[in-house]
Amino acid sequence: MRFFPFTLLLIFLLTGVQAIAQWQVIKQLPAKPRKTLNVDVPPSTELRPPIVWSMSFPDNLNGWAMCDDGTLLRTANGGKTWIRNTIYPRVNTAIPFFATNSIGVFFINNRTGWIVAEYKKKMVVLGTENAGQSWKIKYRVSFRGGFQNIWFIDENRGWAVGAAEDKNVAGGIIYATQDGGETWNLQYASGNKELFLHEVKFADVLNGWAIGDKSVIHTSDGGKTWQRQNIPEDTYFFGIDVLSPKEAWVVGSYGVILHTIDGGKNWSQVKLSPEYEDHWLNSVKFVNSNKGWIVGNEGVIFFTNDGGKSWSLENKNKSSYLRGLTTTKKSIFAFGNDGIIMQRSF
Repeated sequence: MRFFPFTLLLIFLLTGVQAIAQWQVIKQLPAKPRKTLNVDVPPSTELRPPIVWSMSFPDNLNGWAMCDDGTLLRTANGGKTWIRNTIYPRVNTAIPFFATNSIGVFFINNRTGWIVAEYKKKMVVLGTENAGQSWKIKYRVSFRGGFQNIWFIDENRGWAVGAAEDKNVAGGIIYATQDGGETWNLQYASGNKELFLHEVKFADVLNGWAIGDKSVIHTSDGGKTWQRQNIPEDTYFFGIDVLSPKEAWVVGSYGVILHTIDGGKNWSQVKLSPEYEDHWLNSVKFVNSNKGWIVGNEGVIFFTNDGGKSWSLENKNKSSYLRGLTTTKKSIFAFGNDGIIMQRSF
């Protein structure tokens, strides 16, 4: 077969694009004063950038990022530029006990979205129908605690997970809505104040998982009932991605990566190289059954192109701490401490 110069150039360009694809920092927020409350010292003020805690892209162009201080970032061009706003009513203004306040955001389309946050020392759900220009408190939880994550399968049905700090309701909790966030009901409470839930995701309206401290729980009836699954590692789980009602990935502390292909009846463990076994892994995201990423502390980003059989290191920065991943149909975004947002095309 003969290759003409143009054909050779085209092959080089196509293979070269894949070869040089890399992560780029597209946004980094400046440091600002932040009041903190730690266990062994009096309240103090530290100078640090906001933590980008949660992101949501309902399409290729429109995206939102929430920071632990209540700052909202908005892009309408796929992350090229970001507009910075403050949520009203003001959320996450209380002094955080461990230096950070959790906050979650999820948009089902380019206008309708929800936030879970802290407002006047209570957990709240806020909603918007105008792309985040204005927000309304949709629901207040009567007891203290903190929501970690929110997920909607459609415009009506959604779930929020976190932890309660109340004598009657303690530990990991799951709240659910069937009417677009107008009303919420408690679906699950662990009853153990040591077991917090960090993330929830559903494959469809019936099948979903929630993960947290030493626990992976599953539902096959839309959250009417939840069952803890048998897992090979007793560790802290921070991230989950659900590919189908049968397949899911879970990551956590000390380099733990778990995978199921039978709805969680059995979980297999995937090992990283020994030098990364002590890393805390915070988020996992697959764009198809073969291609996926994992992020964690020291700015590590691992990539697989063979369905998780092997993982290679794409990025590392010891001064950074990456907390999450989200995708569009064209790009994947990583975010976390130091007010950082990174992007990579695929």
